[in-house]
Amino acid sequence: MKKNTRLITMLICLAAALLLPLGISSHYNQVLLNQTVVYIIVALGLNFTMGLSGSFDFSTAAIFGLGSYTTGLLTTKLGINPWIGVVAAIGMGAVVGLVLGFPSLRLRGIYFVLATLGFLEIVRQLLSNMTWLTGGTNGVANIPALEIFGFSLGESRNFYYVALLFLVIGIAISYRIIYSKWGRTLIAIKDNEIAVDGCGIDKASFKIKAYIIGSCFTAFAGSLNAHLFQFIHPADFTFDFTVRFIMMLMLGGLGTIPGCVIGGIVVTILPEMLKFLGEYYWLAFSALMLVMMMFIPYGFASIPDVIRKKVKRAGGKD
Repeated sequence: MKKNTRLITMLICLAAALLLPLGISSHYNQVLLNQTVVYIIVALGLNFTMGLSGSFDFSTAAIFGLGSYTTGLLTTKLGINPWIGVVAAIGMGAVVGLVLGFPSLRLRGIYFVLATLGFLEIVRQLLSNMTWLTGGTNGVANIPALEIFGFSLGESRNFYYVALLFLVIGIAISYRIIYSKWGRTLIAIKDNEIAVDGCGIDKASFKIKAYIIGSCFTAFAGSLNAHLFQFIHPADFTFDFTVRFIMMLMLGGLGTIPGCVIGGIVVTILPEMLKFLGEYYWLAFSALMLVMMMFIPYGFASIPDVIRKKVKRAGGKD
């Protein structure tokens, strides 16, 4: 029964997502919708490292930026087909995930946080100062739009439907992994590493794979973002950018796939809705986030379970 309810809910959400662009006439709002889909894919990737393996990771902006620059430079400097650039970006994500996965085995807590912060700053400095390759503070312009079956994804609505397809695939992969033996082992590692060691499980292999998959998701989203805006700049990939995705997970529900979707939508769209407040819009947004976390500490994804428990408790009293 629970599985049927979940399936029906997912189908309703998918139908709503397919129809949503039809009610949007503004180009700006359509681009914002496209950006939301891309950001949800990033949240799904971060969920593997933070939500499942339990490592507090601040390298998201760096991985996203490397994915963007990989496809951007290959397509503008070498004239490579954009889809090959996207595949190369995923390969870059796998390499970065492998590089970051090993320190996560040795470093704990604040030490690993500092390591990922250091990696973020190194990448940002390289993108800013390697002017012979990255263009430095001029960024990379004229990145070609993706094309599929003769349709240009430079048109916002076309991009949305293809990005939505990739998001659905990403959600399916995430569900398949999380509810597999491998996913349950990752959760066990997050909850109690000592107990996992006692069972003779090779936790190193599991954690490194989680980083590789999460980084592939993030780098892939970065490549989509580069072809969406057709321009990238090193100032886009900062610590603030990383914090945005951590907020998505914490607000939506850490370790849950619906939480990634809900958090991605709220953190991307709500600030835009508050822009009528002028320069105080981000302050208002931060205050709202604080209030939400106080009253919904486990994220929006936990609300159905909370309601269900209260209903059962009320029924038990009767």
